[in-house]
Amino acid sequence: MVEQPSESLRRKIVELKRAVDGFGQVMQYDYSGRNSIELDIYKNACIQKFEYCTELGWKTVKRILDEQGGESPASPKLVYRHYFLNLFSDEDMTDALFQTINDRNLLSHVYKESVFDEVYERLPRHLSTLKQLVSMVQKVLGE
Repeated sequence: MVEQPSESLRRKIVELKRAVDGFGQVMQYDYSGRNSIELDIYKNACIQKFEYCTELGWKTVKRILDEQGGESPASPKLVYRHYFLNLFSDEDMTDALFQTINDRNLLSHVYKESVFDEVYERLPRHLSTLKQLVSMVQKVLGE
């Protein structure tokens, strides 16, 4: 791992944890009894938190790879593949993170209500994956 993480990497890891914690808090909100407009606003908030955490997650891992002194790939999937398969040998986690990227890409490139709803249904699983990612990258800080 990174012998002595830079202050900017430390801040990035803390920022990722805060973002994922915020995503978790939004996902726990009880929206029962809300009208369709409020429900739509809630779902959009959850999706926005997911997209932000997904971006921040892969960019944090990229920063870790950069600080290890090697060149890190530029694309999210290659960053995750390099980090997890070469350092942790954790194929299941890599696959789960790939799914977060796939769903983020679906939301970014195609807007269909059905796709939005499908991704929304997978958000609890993505939240769990992102929480695991936070735990893994916090090890860089010795936590």
